[in-house]
Amino acid sequence: MYRMEKVKIKLPKEVASSMKFFIDDCQYSKYAMMRIFLNGSKSDHCIDGACLENYAVENYEVLLQALVNGYEVEETPEDKVREYFTKTLSKANSLELSDLNSKFFAGEYKGITNTLFLLNIKIEGIN
Repeated sequence: MYRMEKVKIKLPKEVASSMKFFIDDCQYSKYAMMRIFLNGSKSDHCIDGACLENYAVENYEVLLQALVNGYEVEETPEDKVREYFTKTLSKANSLELSDLNSKFFAGEYKGITNTLFLLNIKIEGIN
C-alpha cells in the first residue's frame, strides 16, 4: 500500500494567524473552516474571516491541505534577513574563529547594515 507523507503547508503570516484564531481560539471544526474559506465569516471576527476568504480565492486547495496536514508560518523577507543578520553577527563575534574569518563576517555584517541604510529599509532587531 502506498502512503503519502504529510507535508506541512507554508502560509503567509496573516493567513496562519487567522487560521490559528478560528481553530484554537474559537474552536471551529474543519467543516466550519471550509465554510469560512468559501463565504467569509459573518461573526464579529470578520477581519480574520475576510483574510481567509480573500486568500482562498486563489488558494482554496492550499488551505484545505493546511487543514488536513497542518501548516507553518512562511518566513517574511524581513524574517529571513533578520535570521541571516543574527547568524552573521554571531559568527563575527565568535572567539573560536580565526582573525581572518572574524573580519570576513564583520564585513558581511557591515554590508547588511549598509545595504538596509542605503535602501532606507527598517527591520526590527537590525537597525
